[in-house]
Amino acid sequence: MKATGVVRRIDELGRLVIPKEIRKSFKIKEGDSIEFFVENGKIILEKYSLMNGLNDTILNYCTTFKDITGNTTIFISEDKVECASNNFDEFKDEIISKNVDQLINNRTNQIFKDLVICVRNLKSYNGYLCPLLVNSEIIGGFLILSDNHLINDQEKEVINSIMKLLVRELEV
Repeated sequence: MKATGVVRRIDELGRLVIPKEIRKSFKIKEGDSIEFFVENGKIILEKYSLMNGLNDTILNYCTTFKDITGNTTIFISEDKVECASNNFDEFKDEIISKNVDQLINNRTNQIFKDLVICVRNLKSYNGYLCPLLVNSEIIGGFLILSDNHLINDQEKEVINSIMKLLVRELEV
């Protein structure tokens, strides 16, 4: 465990201020939830994410979208690629581009053209974006990359229906 050299006092209400430098490096912002763990007499804080423990489920959705469209599907969360239906090594741990982040923050399903997805891999793609919104919070997004054709209306409808099921499953 790495020491930061920062010491904080707990106030009379039991609150503790997480230093700005630590919040910035872990991308913790106002309103984020923090989960507490206890291990070997130590208190461990971790930024809470609905995605914890859902990797297999999300990968199944990526694979399902690939089965429907025949196209590679990736899931992004926390500014990076979390999983892909195939060719994962091409996307593994890649940081997403600001353009993808902006599209997800629009909170709507949409077709995209010539979009650079990753910061290091400057290849551009066509496809369909489905942001994952749970309890009005953006958790991430599925990008169905158009390898051979644009996503048609029937495929979009099936994908949107599956997304609704996933959201219902995740909502608290």
